[in-house]
Amino acid sequence: MGSANGHHGPTAHIAIDLGAESGRVIVGEIRSDGGDRRGVQRLTMHEMHRFFHGDIADEAGGRHWDVEEIWLGIREGLRSAARWSASSDVAIRSVGVDTWGVDFALLDAQEQLLAPPRCYRDPRHFVAMDAMLGELANLGGAFRLFRVSGTAPMFFNTIFQLVAMQRAEPALLARARALLFMPDFLHWKLSGSMTCEETIASTSGLVDATTGDWSDDLLSAVGIPTHMLRPIRPCGQAIGRIRPDLARELGLSESIEVVAPAGHDTASAVAAVPAEASSRWAYLSSGTWSLIGLELPGPILSERACSARLTNERGPNGTMRLLRNIVGLWMVQEYRRERMRRGQDESYQELTQLAADSQPMRSLVNATHESFHAPGDMSPRIAALASRTGEPVPVGPGPIVRCCLESLALEYDRTLREIEGIAGRSIDVLHVVGGGSLNDLLNQFTADATGCTVIAGPAEATAAGNILVQAAGVGAIAADAVRRIARDSFELHRFVPQPAEAERWTKARERYARLREISLRADRQPS
Repeated sequence: MGSANGHHGPTAHIAIDLGAESGRVIVGEIRSDGGDRRGVQRLTMHEMHRFFHGDIADEAGGRHWDVEEIWLGIREGLRSAARWSASSDVAIRSVGVDTWGVDFALLDAQEQLLAPPRCYRDPRHFVAMDAMLGELANLGGAFRLFRVSGTAPMFFNTIFQLVAMQRAEPALLARARALLFMPDFLHWKLSGSMTCEETIASTSGLVDATTGDWSDDLLSAVGIPTHMLRPIRPCGQAIGRIRPDLARELGLSESIEVVAPAGHDTASAVAAVPAEASSRWAYLSSGTWSLIGLELPGPILSERACSARLTNERGPNGTMRLLRNIVGLWMVQEYRRERMRRGQDESYQELTQLAADSQPMRSLVNATHESFHAPGDMSPRIAALASRTGEPVPVGPGPIVRCCLESLALEYDRTLREIEGIAGRSIDVLHVVGGGSLNDLLNQFTADATGCTVIAGPAEATAAGNILVQAAGVGAIAADAVRRIARDSFELHRFVPQPAEAERWTKARERYARLREISLRADRQPS
């Protein structure tokens, strides 16, 4: 990243932040308040446009993204940003995109999109993973992949998506001349330049965790063509200026730089964790997925880390995130959609209040169970797993949502203890960022389950990290100021373990470990 250039006036940057359910276009304005010579720098975020999107089922049962719908939403947000800039008299210096990981677009020799990008939840990816791990079993299987890439083998990894594509659509893959991960694809749409940013590439399972470059070993082992892969570049670098025709259409200045922030949304969120350097902290990026882990100076590639299904992903400034993916609030989101299909339209706040009013610790389920990954009605799956492990079946919105939240908190505790042992670190502060940081009930459950102080916020950490990494990249702020600005800019909420609840959570921790083992043992038995 660049160094601060001495300019102390307001600077503005546009974050295009895409999640699996919605997109946001946010202008971040950085100003220095009075006081000393430099003043305290604070970030103020202005939401320009929020739009909803989702993956689409095709006739063959696959799932893909409607990138034209996404692009329309982005352009609408950029138009609003142009109007904001004109009315506030603050120039926009840069724009950058972050998205969920692993998914990609393929372009042909004429730079045309070959097919709609597949969604990571496409069912054929499960089949490809099982087949590939079976073929590699004699060569080390999952651990062979992990010790090179540092990535836990999960069905949605790009490596398995490409294997699935090679088996189902080999001609399509042969015609591809560029593989662009979703933020790289959108940066190309903005600038006309094709790049591959490091944090998003590190989610693929195809990057050497030690060197940060594509792994020839893995690419040759699975027979994936390499001609379509772009050189991997650090985050925070300028890609080029916004396309002049796009700038004119949207009313933006043609001088705006397109800057690759941390393109993976989790990397952007962790960049904005408002941690004190002296604290023993971990992070939880809480949303559709829960991503919980540590920021480290390098990868951990041990067999124990592989067995724990941990993942090493790159962050800004040479950092590495050791983390675990947990299904997260997806369970509650899918249950809410199930209720909506049946004519019941409670808000997340209403569902959480119903959970708060329900009996504590009545029902628990293994929050990591694979049956929860797919879209569709959630309550039958929760009921089936509860019954299978001898738990009371939760009935109704309050008990079901409470079951999800308490089970998640216990899984957070289990995962943190495992990460502590593998990394050789103790943790006493857990920073919760992302949309889930607004759920006070889950935050208190998490403090009680883990025994950690939970610091919640910012909720828009991903957009904040995106903006601050951009700002550092163009020299508007110092690279080491990112976390300090995050601390000074957002209201944070603290949750501490409640002594009166300690015994209840100790018993629940033991019960959760038993039912989790029962569910895993049952899964290992042949059907």
